Amino acid sequence: MSGSNKSSLKRQNVGPLSAVVGSCVVIAWCLTYGITGLPEYNGFLVEMGGSAFLVVIATWFSNIIPADMKHQIVFLRIKNALPGHRFIRLLKKDSRVDLGMVSKSLGLSAGQKLNAKEQNQLWYNRLYKPVSENVLVQSVHKSFLLYRDAGIAVGLVSVAVFLISIRFAEIDAMVSYMLMVQAVLLLIAANSIGKRFVTTAVVESINV
Repeated sequence: MSGSNKSSLKRQNVGPLSAVVGSCVVIAWCLTYGITGLPEYNGFLVEMGGSAFLVVIATWFSNIIPADMKHQIVFLRIKNALPGHRFIRLLKKDSRVDLGMVSKSLGLSAGQKLNAKEQNQLWYNRLYKPVSENVLVQSVHKSFLLYRDAGIAVGLVSVAVFLISIRFAEIDAMVSYMLMVQAVLLLIAANSIGKRFVTTAVVESINV
């Protein structure tokens, strides 16, 4: 996808991203203090600018970390982190894909080996780019970006809350622990959706 289209998807995610981050904070607060703690939380939000504050921090947190580093965190790989670097292996696990048909359409011979860089270039240029405007592909891509950025944002908020809890006894560190658990769950979802994004692009490309 072109940079402008990716930026467009990220802009569309600003509202949902702030909602996810805000919801995670509320859930963490309730798990720590109970429902009776919500009035105190609401008072905190009013003092900090309410939903506008959440939009600002969610957007800021999602942009301060380079995309490559985000992908390393999501896919737990230092080198060749993107699923496109191993898309052939992923296709073997996707029941929607006939690997023989994919290999034939790409002109790959039986048993031909491609390194990670070659796989990613092949996936991006031959399979993804032709269908980058496809509605289904864009939908999965948008979901991946949302869960990726939300997981990173909530993780950073967790660290910030933990540091605040050290300075201010009124804030229980348990809030940060609950936030980190949710961050991990969001990142696990991003990992799964990211792989689905790669294989969905292949399916749609073959069906064009």
